[in-house]
Amino acid sequence: MRTGSLQEAAQLLTCEFAPRDPRTLVLRAGLLEQSGKTSFCLVKDMSQSGLRAKLYSGGFQLGPVIVRIADAEALGAQIVWIADGHAGITFDHALDGDALCRLGSKPRPNARRSVPRVTTAARAIVRSGGRSIAAELCDISSFGAKVRTRRSLKPDRAAVVDIPDLPSIRAYVRWSDGQDSGLEFATPIPMQVIGHWIDQRLRVSA
Repeated sequence: MRTGSLQEAAQLLTCEFAPRDPRTLVLRAGLLEQSGKTSFCLVKDMSQSGLRAKLYSGGFQLGPVIVRIADAEALGAQIVWIADGHAGITFDHALDGDALCRLGSKPRPNARRSVPRVTTAARAIVRSGGRSIAAELCDISSFGAKVRTRRSLKPDRAAVVDIPDLPSIRAYVRWSDGQDSGLEFATPIPMQVIGHWIDQRLRVSA
């Protein structure tokens, strides 16, 4: 990971928080995508020109990045500094006031999902209704996942999901559409745990 000196980081941070570009406290889950790598982050504050995020995975560098917050459209951006597990990011195109308000607000009750999911392709076992079914983990977030199975899962049933290198996860089958099913975790998984899991998978596949 490329980092500057503490003095340089402080100067950049001061620039990021300049009065001409006031920041709004956000604290929302987001995704960063760079060079084929995707991981969670916590968006701490945001302005019309950029944001500051806590990183839950290593390997990010200065340069172009895609930012996703909840179910909003992806934003092209640039990582301009990285220090102490945080990153300063500027948008390629400044947000208008409505977009800033929408991204910084709590999700609407009818929002498709309040936390973005990381697309993945991992093997899993889903135990539900007395059956153990081999599954492909299609995506995952702190609150749930989508799995693909040869035998359909029945909605509104309790389940246990076994994913390599993660503890067994208690969940509920919320919907099923043929081979694809949506699971809601009984207890949210911390984003840093998923970030570490993603890092492990990248190191193994490298």
